[in-house]
Amino acid sequence: MSRVVFFIVSCIIMAGVANAQPSRAQLLEEKLKSVIPDTARVNQLNDLSLIYLSNNPVQALQLANQALALSRKINFTKGEIIALARVGENEFRKSNHAKAVAAATESLKLAESQKDSTNIASAYRLLGIIYTMGLKEYGLALQYQLQALAIFKRFNNPRTLAAAYGNISWIYASSGKNLIEAKKMAQLGLHLADSLHDIRLVSYNYNSIGLIYFKEGKLDSALLYIDKSVKKGKEIDDKSVIVYNRIIKGNILYQQHKVNDAIDEFEQADREAKKLSMVGMITDVASGLSQCYAAKGDFKKAYQLHVVAVELKDSLLSWDTSQKILLIKEKFEQDKQYAKIALLEEENAHTNREKFIFAGLTIVLLASLISVVVLVLLNGRQR
Repeated sequence: MSRVVFFIVSCIIMAGVANAQPSRAQLLEEKLKSVIPDTARVNQLNDLSLIYLSNNPVQALQLANQALALSRKINFTKGEIIALARVGENEFRKSNHAKAVAAATESLKLAESQKDSTNIASAYRLLGIIYTMGLKEYGLALQYQLQALAIFKRFNNPRTLAAAYGNISWIYASSGKNLIEAKKMAQLGLHLADSLHDIRLVSYNYNSIGLIYFKEGKLDSALLYIDKSVKKGKEIDDKSVIVYNRIIKGNILYQQHKVNDAIDEFEQADREAKKLSMVGMITDVASGLSQCYAAKGDFKKAYQLHVVAVELKDSLLSWDTSQKILLIKEKFEQDKQYAKIALLEEENAHTNREKFIFAGLTIVLLASLISVVVLVLLNGRQR
């Protein structure tokens, strides 16, 4: 269960965009074949990357990298900010944590340089998701998500608020703490998603509520909401959310001692996760199947699957990856400090210029007064 929620929250990243139907993807692809301005091409590449995120990650990453390259070529900063976020989302789903953090951090840095509040919030949200599900640093993840929520509240956009509430509820649910607040946040997200008729967001929030019930040990209620999430996921052909739900459902069925049913859910999830290259999900499947076969008394197969799960987990959270992420974070903090120092120096220089100008004006004024006094005295002597 360690990584069952790894990717479901990343799907919430997509909540800022309306449900993407296949016809929209086809329309965008057709437009890309025509001659259009470069900035419009970047926007369409970014949009397509988002559409394919949940069911064609290879294509999604290719499109994001194309958008990034073109943005840099034509100096289109906003397009670069969004493209970096898309790259980060895709690398996160592939469990490339260091690459995901690097792309998200670069997106945040650029957005801050442009004072682009919307994309600053989006970058914070993405970093929060990576640190929640990928790196298990819940304290830092919560800081990022609360910063995102504060910005989204200023704009009062129901869709981004629904996504933010969902993200924060996942932090609480993932850590197993503050489940009352988690449920409150999830219900707020579900209410907003319902009001928007956003099937994707409804599906994710159902999943969130199901996970919370699972953490509370209310297995029947958990199954009810997981099945609701699957149903909505099928309506929009979101293969990713269906995989996530199958893994959670497998764990629920295992706890209900329905081992054969649990194995069936895990095996279906495994087939789909491999098609989508979802390494984190494959790890969870191996772990789930291992405990199921152990319960059936097939300890040889259980051990083999356990070894696979451990090796995958170690590869995801390796020392090398952790060091790279730490270096990225430290460099980002240093850059922010340098920026503050530069701003202070500029302010000091400005203050010093003002002092110099004031001193100069004072001298001129005094000289003028002295000249007037001398002229008055001379005139008096002449009279």
